[in-house]
Amino acid sequence: SSLALRPQPLEPEILSLAQSIFQ
Repeated sequence: SSLALRPQPLEPEILSLAQSIFQ
């Protein structure tokens, strides 16, 4: 998934990435 390139629905990879960043 490309977070910065284009808007995408929340994917499991994005959710896990966000959890890693915003702990």
